[in-house]
Amino acid sequence: MSDYRLSKRAFLKSVTAAFGLGCGGSLKHFPFDTMNTAFPTLGLELSFYGVGCFGFRYNGVQVLTDPFFTYLPLRTVAVGKVLPDPEQVDPYVDNFTDVKAMLVGHAHYDHNLDLPYIAKTLNEECFVLGSKTLRHTFAPNTLPTPFVDMNDRVASKTKLGQWWVHPSKKFRVLPIVSAHPNQYLFFHLYKEEVNADRTTIPSKVHHYQEGMTFAFLLDFFPEDANADNAKPSVRIYIQSSSTGFPMGAFPKEILEEKEIDVACLAMDCANLKMKGETTVIDEYPAKTTFFCHYEDFFRRKDQVPREIVKVDLPAAKEFFSDVSNKEFLFPIADSVFNL
Repeated sequence: MSDYRLSKRAFLKSVTAAFGLGCGGSLKHFPFDTMNTAFPTLGLELSFYGVGCFGFRYNGVQVLTDPFFTYLPLRTVAVGKVLPDPEQVDPYVDNFTDVKAMLVGHAHYDHNLDLPYIAKTLNEECFVLGSKTLRHTFAPNTLPTPFVDMNDRVASKTKLGQWWVHPSKKFRVLPIVSAHPNQYLFFHLYKEEVNADRTTIPSKVHHYQEGMTFAFLLDFFPEDANADNAKPSVRIYIQSSSTGFPMGAFPKEILEEKEIDVACLAMDCANLKMKGETTVIDEYPAKTTFFCHYEDFFRRKDQVPREIVKVDLPAAKEFFSDVSNKEFLFPIADSVFNL
C-alpha cells in the first residue's frame, strides 16, 4: 500500500475519532421538544436549522447565526470538496428574504459553509458579522454582503466591548470572547488564525481555519422605537462553542438594562453544567434555553439523526428537567418556536 493511502487512512481515522463519530447513539426515539410552554410572550419567532444555525425573527427582520445547511459525508469532508450543495440549501432560501445580519461564531466550515451561497440571494441591508479569519477565508468569494470585523469589538468578563448597531436601528449585536473546545479528547483540528486573504475559494476542510471564537448578545428593539431611544424588548444570548466559564462572559452591568430572554447554547456548555462546573447557565441565566450542536452532521437531515460521542442527550434532558424556574429545550433540526 502506498504512503499516500496509508496517510489518507490515518487521516480519516483521526478525523473520525476527533469528531466522535460512529459511536454516538441514535436519536430516532429521542423526545425532542417541538414547542415552548413557559414564556410565550416575546413576539419572537425562533427557527432552529441544525448544528449552530438559528434564525431569529422579530419586528419584520431576521438575524441568522452560523449558516450551515450542507451536511457532507465524513469521507467527503476529509479528502474531497467542501462546498455548498444547492440541493440541500435551496429549500431554505425563500425564508431568508428578511435576513439583515448573519452572525458567525467561528470560521470552521460547519458554522459558515453556506454563507456565500445564501449571501448572493439577500438584499443590500444584510451584513456578515465575524472574525478577521472569516473575512480572509471568504475574500475570493467577493461576497455581496458587507462584512463587519468583530475582533476589536469584543466584550469579556471585565471589558464592556462595543455594540454594532444595524443601520435600521431595529437591532444590535455585541460580540463576546469565547473559545472552541477540542473536538474530542486531545484532538483540536484547524485552530489557526488566517492573517491574509485567500486567493482561491475555500473548498477543503483545512481551508476553514477556526480564527477567533465569539459568543453574541443580540438585542431587538420595539416596533415604535430603536437603538437610539429605547431599551431592547428582546435579548438573546448565543454561544455555539464553549470551553466553559469565563469564556462567553461579559460585565454583568450590561444586564441592568435588560436580562436575557433566550439563550442558545452548544452542548459543551450543558456537559460542563452536568459535571457541576460553573457555566454561563449559572452566571447569565435565561428564561428559555435551547441546546444545539449535538448531532452528527456528516449524516444528511433525511437520515435518522445521531448524537456525537461526547453527547448524551437522554441524560442531559433528564438532568435539565430537574432544574427549576427555567425552560430548557432540545430542538430537532428545522423546528420553529414562537416565543
